[in-house]
Order: sequence, then structure tokens, then C-alpha cells
Amino acid sequence: MEYSTCTVIEKHMMMNNDVNDLIMLGVVHRDSGGYRLLAERLEQFMPDIITLEFSHYGLNYRRVMGKTYKKRIMEVILKYSGNREKLNRDAFSELVSFANVPYEYRASVRYTDKHSGLLHLIDLDMFSYVKLQKSEKLFSPSNIERLLFSEQGFTDHGERAVARLFFEGGIKIYKYTEEMFIRDRYMSGRISMIKNENKNKRLLHICGWQHLDDPYELYAPLNPRKVFIYDKTDCF
Repeated sequence: MEYSTCTVIEKHMMMNNDVNDLIMLGVVHRDSGGYRLLAERLEQFMPDIITLEFSHYGLNYRRVMGKTYKKRIMEVILKYSGNREKLNRDAFSELVSFANVPYEYRASVRYTDKHSGLLHLIDLDMFSYVKLQKSEKLFSPSNIERLLFSEQGFTDHGERAVARLFFEGGIKIYKYTEEMFIRDRYMSGRISMIKNENKNKRLLHICGWQHLDDPYELYAPLNPRKVFIYDKTDCF
């Protein structure tokens, strides 16, 4: 499959936004500027219904454990208060962001509360459960110390740069996994059901940008308009 360079069409999108269109909005998870940008995009697209690549288990887990994990982070920082110049701020931001309720959820709740819209969390609890079982190890004091104060403790994978290689050059340096296939198959089915139950409602799906790839065309029956959040563009 070939991918063409995205072109800016924001005005076109605003003028030709069919209420029956599904918009898939690809984001970069845990991005520091993500909340502000997503809030802006939601106001531009004005969906009646938002579906989100996030599970109820993931939400409840962070509500229960988030404060505990952030407390552990601060305890480690206080322990190394004399060496704060060595603090890996990227690692700190990543850990806090992981412990927090994701910005995608917070921005969506704010929008739907303001506009009396609907929000559906449609990802599978099963995979969230498996991943979050590793959180205790991630947020163990020794691991937090390693991540925050070791030069080899954290690697910035430059996810936004990887996304731009894909969208602008068609260069794919990430792997579409079996897990992604299972989740996309499930989420596309949920979206189809929600869409069929809500005729003449504008629906927007928020997902990690990799899901816009859709190599097995699981979302194709929904005829989505795919937009990368940083480009204000249709990408496919």
C-alpha cells in the first residue's frame, strides 16, 4: 500500500464536513502538548459522539493507583534532592503522564460536558489488564531511580518523528502487531454499532496514530476520513 504526503485542507474540511462521516483522529499518546491541541481539534470538528481508544479498566486503574505512583516518583526525587541537576526530565514527564489519566480522556470529557455530547471508551479491558500488571515493576522505587537519575535509564523514541516519516514519506519503521489487529477488529466493530445506533450524528474516533495505518482495512467499511492531529490534514 502506498501513502501520499498529507496536504493541508482545514478550510475544506470545515466546509464539507458531512455529518455522516467518521473522522479518525490520530494522536501521539502522552505528548506534552496533546491536551491543548486535541481540545482545539474537537472544537473544529464538533462531533456529537466521541469514541476513544481507551479502556474502562485503564481509566479505573489510573484513578486508583495514579496518586500512589506519583507519590513514589516524588519520594525518589526528594531522596536525590542534592542531585536534581541530573534529573532526566523526559523520563519524569513520561512517568507522570503514564500515571495520570490520559489527556485524550480529559480533553474528550471536557468537550462532551461542554457540548452535551457522548463519549465511549471502546478498547479491550483484557490488554489493558495485561499491560498494567507490569506497572508495579515500572513504578518500583529502584526502577524510578534508574529512569530518573541514570543516563541509560530512558530513551526518547521520538514518536512524533516516526509518525512524520510515515505520513509524509510513507516510511514505516514501526510494527503493526497482532495485538493491534485484535484491538482494531474489536474497536471497528464497536464504532460500527455505535454509528448504526446514532444516525445523523457526527462521530469522531480518537486513536494512536499507528491505527490510521489499518493494513487489514478493518475500518474501511466505515469509510473514515483519517487525520493526523499535528497536520490538520486528511492523510488517506
